[in-house]
Amino acid sequence: MKYFLPVFFLALFIPYTLLAQVDREPPENMESPTLRVQSPNRIFGKVLDNNQKGIQSASLQLFVRKPGGDSIVAAQLSKPNGDFNFENLPPADSFRIVISALGFGIYDRFIVPESQGTPGVNHFQRDLGHIVMD
Repeated sequence: MKYFLPVFFLALFIPYTLLAQVDREPPENMESPTLRVQSPNRIFGKVLDNNQKGIQSASLQLFVRKPGGDSIVAAQLSKPNGDFNFENLPPADSFRIVISALGFGIYDRFIVPESQGTPGVNHFQRDLGHIVMD
């Protein structure tokens, strides 16, 4: 009887601890998380090192420029090949992008979106091209 309780608790909790140890890989087509607002506006590009190779997991932050101070709109990590894509952005006169990666300096630039299509409609797509980190 003195071994009943310890054996009972072990038998009860071993299945739960085995289930907690399941190693799950993220799906291959999983995109970097991004704060989304419904809009067709988009800013995209590629982060490269000096050897023209993509920098994986570079931190990208996109801000809307306002008179009282910048406000963050979206943030994400670059894909393994260095690509990034900010979609569904709110209409704004200008943005600021800040990119940082381990072992590299900080890239901090202002972006002025160029409207496309119908005059008076603030739809834009801006390709920043290849951004080389120093």
